[in-house]
Amino acid sequence: MFQRLTLRPKQRAQCKTTILQTSCSKVFAVNALENRRLLCLVRVASICWLATLLNPLQACPLCNALASTISDDIREARVVVLATAMAKKDANDRDPLPYTQFQIAETLKLVQLESTHAISLPRTQYAYANEPIPRHQACLLMSFSSDPIQWSPPLPVTKSAADYLRGLVELPAEGRSRLEYFLPFLGSTDSLIADDAYNEFAKRPMNEIGQIRTQLDREVLIAILRDPATKPRLRSLAWMLLSLCGLPSDTRLFEEVICRRDLSTESIEIDLAASMACFIVLGGETSLRRIERDFLHDRSVSISNAHAAISAIRVVGQEFDCQTKYRLSRVLQIALARPEVADFVIPDLARWEDWTAFDILEQLFFDADEDTSFVRIPIINYMRLCPHPNASAVFTQMEKVDPNSARRAALMSGRGRQ
Repeated sequence: MFQRLTLRPKQRAQCKTTILQTSCSKVFAVNALENRRLLCLVRVASICWLATLLNPLQACPLCNALASTISDDIREARVVVLATAMAKKDANDRDPLPYTQFQIAETLKLVQLESTHAISLPRTQYAYANEPIPRHQACLLMSFSSDPIQWSPPLPVTKSAADYLRGLVELPAEGRSRLEYFLPFLGSTDSLIADDAYNEFAKRPMNEIGQIRTQLDREVLIAILRDPATKPRLRSLAWMLLSLCGLPSDTRLFEEVICRRDLSTESIEIDLAASMACFIVLGGETSLRRIERDFLHDRSVSISNAHAAISAIRVVGQEFDCQTKYRLSRVLQIALARPEVADFVIPDLARWEDWTAFDILEQLFFDADEDTSFVRIPIINYMRLCPHPNASAVFTQMEKVDPNSARRAALMSGRGRQ
């Protein structure tokens, strides 16, 4: 899964740009060239799984955080205030940037420097604004240095957002009570609040999210999933939450989703993998067989949709106890018959120590041509870890046949064969 590249707070202040206000997720229509580029990136990401075989997932696996959270920024900031815009100071020869005059209404955080004079914070402050700010508009101002204070671009906030920000300051850094605070804000009509609450969930591992299982409202989640206006990213999170509190009968929602989609196209449905994971968790073996039949055995299914199925199975294996890893890895082995997606599953087979694919992968390596040579890197790393008695000899032979792939595999694994 891909995450948007974002600047850290200090970089944003230096660049005088802001990414705190995040636009809605977009639905991408990918043409053939763009799709090939996407698949190349996905392959690199898939191969890199081998570099972290022993590391558990640290965030909601099918939820992509849009940016750093406001709490992250507050934690790094030295000074945080709520202020009101009063007047605009135009650019001139001495000061080429337009500034806005603010009156501080409330100080949320002020870190004093050690062994120096106390910081004085005058009520009147000036901050560079990317866009004109209306008079009397409330804003969040943050400075990542205390002396001198250099404000990052102001973030306009509503009264509801100001109340939300006050609550952030009092929250513990982690734990159940933190997520309980953000839960009711996921459906906020204020995009600043809703996006930040979503980011807080997207950064949390499923075992931590599971601590608020009893606070989840199943009916609310179903309503979110059925609402066509729901943002795709929130829909993905809703599927994952429903996996924790849903009923077997809720698998009908997946049927509703599938009926609206053309599985042979390469368009990207952001929440498809999450919906499949929920479908498997709630429906058990019957649902898993459905995914196996319709998304992995069926060669007419697009690569992106097949990859969504693989991602869903991976998440079920790592985050839920409804299926054995052996059963799931046997399903993933079906993808090995399709070279264009085979490299997506090989790292998972190694992670779950499914060495029964040894013969298939050996053949796949030596059958690979110029168009399918990308499968060789994950296969080499699979052989690097495999305890099969012939693995060492096969590994050595692979190094001789394709030394370039062997070098790339070694870089990605971070270790040589013992």
